[in-house]
Amino acid sequence: MALTVSTDRTAELLTKLEELVVDLTASEPWMAFLKAVARFHNYSPNNVLLILAQKPGATRCAGFNTWRSAFGRTVRKGERAIYVLGPCTRRIKEDDADGGERTTIRLTGFKSVATFDISQTDGEPLPEIVHPLLGSAPPELFAALVAFAEANDYRVEVVDQQHLGSANGRCIPGPRLIEISRDLSPLMAVKTAIHECSHLVLHSGELGAADFDRPLAELEAESVAYVVMQSIVCDGEALQSATYSVGYIAHWSGGGTEAIAGLRASADRISATARKILDSLSDADASEVPS
Repeated sequence: MALTVSTDRTAELLTKLEELVVDLTASEPWMAFLKAVARFHNYSPNNVLLILAQKPGATRCAGFNTWRSAFGRTVRKGERAIYVLGPCTRRIKEDDADGGERTTIRLTGFKSVATFDISQTDGEPLPEIVHPLLGSAPPELFAALVAFAEANDYRVEVVDQQHLGSANGRCIPGPRLIEISRDLSPLMAVKTAIHECSHLVLHSGELGAADFDRPLAELEAESVAYVVMQSIVCDGEALQSATYSVGYIAHWSGGGTEAIAGLRASADRISATARKILDSLSDADASEVPS
């Protein structure tokens, strides 16, 4: 495969990314996605831990009746429920300051509630704005990203998907480790490696901190991934990630206006990180990859 790397299109590509985000968040698929997301319960951190302990690969959980009535999906016979803690409440009548009576709702405890992951159901597909990337990529490209991580004192491991839950990869600053799922297509693996290398550059000192701004970090890392992918031309075509990256950025940022504000506020950080990774890939291209 003939491979070339460009390092001078970051501003142009960020402008294009803004346009794609605006287009997506004005579309019917985006509205359908938001409507679907609003129907899912926002589980507490403790319940998230309970879900992942029972089914590590779980991504979207809801009750039996919610799957059927809200999403047109049915839980398959024989599937084992994933239990979370739900509140028990009681209505209590109390006298108010004016001598009248008011009804308040008090929490009296918790009960076990059965839920099921989407992987345990069949039926209508859920609206999606993020689509996994399919296709090939030069193996030298993934190797060059591994070398970039190693040059920054991180090691890269390819691991089973179950180890990552619903994530495609992760950057772990403590052991200075990047993990990538072995179940990804070569193209998706390259995009994920760029994303995690971006976290390495931008967020190593912040990951895991109490005040860590996860939505902003995800917007920045995926924006870098988009710019870097679009700057790599393989056999005459730029590597494409828009079908994944644009929806990912819009979702994490909270929508079109918020995404554009975040992209513009972080434009210098995104551009500098993209150039740093592209410079490394360009050096590898010149020394190792036939052109």
